[in-house]
Amino acid sequence: MDFKDGLYLTVAYKFTAGLIRLILGFLVLYFRDLHKLLFFIFGRELLHDPEDFLFNILTSHIKEVPREFLLFFAIFLISYSVIEIYFAVELAYRKRWAAIGMVVILAIGVLFDLFFVSRILVLSRVIGIIFDLIIAAFLIDMLAKHRLCV
Repeated sequence: MDFKDGLYLTVAYKFTAGLIRLILGFLVLYFRDLHKLLFFIFGRELLHDPEDFLFNILTSHIKEVPREFLLFFAIFLISYSVIEIYFAVELAYRKRWAAIGMVVILAIGVLFDLFFVSRILVLSRVIGIIFDLIIAAFLIDMLAKHRLCV
């Protein structure tokens, strides 16, 4: 894989991840109750199988979460996602400052994910951390080799 392919994969992955987080942030802001949000996501499956394995695992790990925390979480997700999408778009134009900003955003995201993995070990979070570390290493390598514009 050459430089351009790696750059476009990085941009596509971070842009898509940012959009998903943005949608999730607005859903959390709209519902403000994780049980209602989970029912919104898994509602059709629960009609067919009231003992849905994934739904029961998720709801068993969710205790009463204060509304203030959900509001903070939603605002954090929305703002983090907007910044991530912005840096991904600017990175597509090979902006050096966007790569530096993306590395900072990735570091914040990895710390955030490590906090959640320390609470509940979720394989998707671990895979996300690994992807983010690979992307950060790729961006740092691009910065070191001066392959980006100013």
